[in-house]
Amino acid sequence: MNLKGMRIPIFTEGNILTGEMLEEMKEYTVGFAKLSYREYGKGILKGCNLTTTDSHITLHPGIVICFQEPILITMPAEIPYYPVNRWTALKLEVDKEYENSSWNIRNISLAFTEDLEAKENVIELCRFRLQKGARLRTEHREFKDCNTEFDTINQIYSEWAAYKETTFSPEILRSYGAELMKSEITNPWDMVFVQQIFNNRGEPLERKAIQMYLSQRLGEPVQEWSNAEIYKKLTEVQGKAKEERSAPVRRQGSGRRIMVD
Repeated sequence: MNLKGMRIPIFTEGNILTGEMLEEMKEYTVGFAKLSYREYGKGILKGCNLTTTDSHITLHPGIVICFQEPILITMPAEIPYYPVNRWTALKLEVDKEYENSSWNIRNISLAFTEDLEAKENVIELCRFRLQKGARLRTEHREFKDCNTEFDTINQIYSEWAAYKETTFSPEILRSYGAELMKSEITNPWDMVFVQQIFNNRGEPLERKAIQMYLSQRLGEPVQEWSNAEIYKKLTEVQGKAKEERSAPVRRQGSGRRIMVD
């Protein structure tokens, strides 16, 4: 049985552009992207960095996965924020696809909400609790600063796309790894996990890998943990690693004694 192979149209002088050629280009470019990520969970795949000014949050270009399809955000999107002193989430809402005579269309929108529950077609980018007179900041001085309650973007609950699941923020993991590297890493599980984090080059690490690391490091059964629980357990491991480094090294003797007459 013969399968349909790959055909790439040749655009050169004298060739007539046909509907079939355009359809082949569409199948190859759009179809390739869909096939590559059709088994991925919902969330951010690449980019989508956030920056702030005194009055606005800007979402920068990136790729998100929703309805098992990659969606490219090509232009920065800016939205004004206001101090309400309540937890507020910035979310990306993805509509179902529809078509007209010329296009297949999937609309996306950026909005604030106090509804912190997860939804099938909504991707959380961050949340914050802003006080009156304060400016929202994105920078975290250290790992524990990622969970600051007031006036700072919190991405612990942000949703990232990974194979067959939604996973934890790679930026927070990089912050965790960078702090472990400030001192000598002696635990083999820490060594392997930090290598995984930085070998991924900023891309999301699968949730199962994170849970396995935490389970082995803390001596607990592997289980499904929420993002908040993962962050809490990472702080526990960080504290444990500091204790292990500061503990005195016990040297074992040879066990032999010298007898003197």
